[in-house]
Amino acid sequence: MQTLSGARPVTIEIWRPNGRGIQWHAASIWNLSLAHEVFETAVKIWLASLMTLRQGIRIVEKHRMPD
Repeated sequence: MQTLSGARPVTIEIWRPNGRGIQWHAASIWNLSLAHEVFETAVKIWLASLMTLRQGIRIVEKHRMPD
């Protein structure tokens, strides 16, 4: 299993439809491989939502977010 360096978990966040702020925090996960799997599942469940997988301010992955 791939773990994260540093003292911060990876978080999955669902953003407001306009992209201006986080609507809710869906998960905090310490294992990066597991975080990717949970993110992929969250995307399938909330396909139309804006989502990020982040560690602190670093975006690891995003769904439907502008570049």
